[in-house]
Amino acid sequence: MVGSARRGWSDPIAVGAVDFGYAEWRRLSALRRVDPRSFGPEPPGPAVLLLPGVYGPWETLEPIARRLGAAGYTPERIPRMGLNIRPIPETAELVADYLRARPRASEGIVIVGHSKGGIVGKLLLTRRDPELGIRGLVAIASPWHGSERPRLTRDPALREFLPESRVLLRLKQDSEVNQRITTIRPALDQNFPEHEGLPGAVNIRVPVRGHTLVLRARATLDAVVRAVARYSPPDIEVAAVVVVRERRVLMVTARGRELLYMPGGKLERGETPAAAAAREAREEVGLELDPAALVPLTTIREPADGEPGRQVRMHLFLARSDAEPRPCGEVDAVHWVDSRDLERCPPAGRRVLLRLLAARLID
Repeated sequence: MVGSARRGWSDPIAVGAVDFGYAEWRRLSALRRVDPRSFGPEPPGPAVLLLPGVYGPWETLEPIARRLGAAGYTPERIPRMGLNIRPIPETAELVADYLRARPRASEGIVIVGHSKGGIVGKLLLTRRDPELGIRGLVAIASPWHGSERPRLTRDPALREFLPESRVLLRLKQDSEVNQRITTIRPALDQNFPEHEGLPGAVNIRVPVRGHTLVLRARATLDAVVRAVARYSPPDIEVAAVVVVRERRVLMVTARGRELLYMPGGKLERGETPAAAAAREAREEVGLELDPAALVPLTTIREPADGEPGRQVRMHLFLARSDAEPRPCGEVDAVHWVDSRDLERCPPAGRRVLLRLLAARLID
């Protein structure tokens, strides 16, 4: 009986039936009208654009959106995408317009596309347009070489995937952009059994069956997060303490550097922001603070100093201590500063001083 069940699950017809049911359930979930950005952190992290397959709303990619959000990324969608049944070139133009108009366009974006979404993503990469800000493409179950299956239908949205499709032939000729692509394909794809990877790309095969079911598998979710991180590293998570006395705030300078920093540093593995802030206060300025007593002040996101293309996400905690801070570890000196020292601070530090000034905590 078990052997029979296993053989059935390897049968493309059986896989297709289950896959179709899952896809229909995901299409119905679109009625909830959820914004994928709600799965991401606040303030928003590095952006990832979700492009569904044909006849698929973005909700087919919801498991991936949730996983990316948990990893510190902010998933986005094309509001006017609908069921993605426009011709591929027209869809690419729609996506290009969205990318150019994004408020955070200068930060760049990674595209995660399922099936047709991956084809659209590569078509955009072939434009080599820096204004689009595409850092890389993660394509899941995309039919790069087409399939004979669409000959059984007259639906133009599906016949675009025939092997002689102009778009597919054009993309096949441009292999240079493949180095910016990661492909993920299931062990069995009942819709496009001719699945192959792309020469020059990172090609991953996951032990999953089903053209749409692959989108919910843990192996796929893990592979997507790793691939996205290759093109757009997650924010650098740091925590810092804000100690205010006599309308001035405590800041430090490191050995050999002139910039002023808040006492703080990167989170260690498994460490909470409050615990990291307390640890860094002890290591840098000798203050013994109870993490439970720290008051969350705000979280800011700014370009990382000395690391082009990276962003720092700084969790700030208001701390009270009567002890006298002193230089420790790599700290060369402690300083009590106010808004007149803005030019001596990196972007994140300037944001902190301006917020303290607006709150009338410093001069």
